[in-house]
Amino acid sequence: FLCVRLTLTYLRHNPCQELLAEAYNVSQATVSRVISAYTPLIARALQTSVPTVEDLDPTAQLIIDGTLL
Repeated sequence: FLCVRLTLTYLRHNPCQELLAEAYNVSQATVSRVISAYTPLIARALQTSVPTVEDLDPTAQLIIDGTLL
């Protein structure tokens, strides 16, 4: 659980690894290894949940990262 949380925190907020190491009370090397190992696992687990362009409603107004599409 903590490895997933650490990885998601890194992907969402992009803090430096030293800061995460301090927050999770581990070494920076451990943070690096966890991120490297868990990022592809999380991506694979969520792959079927990511919508494609064909899945989106063409009449809907979409906002991604604050940009109106």
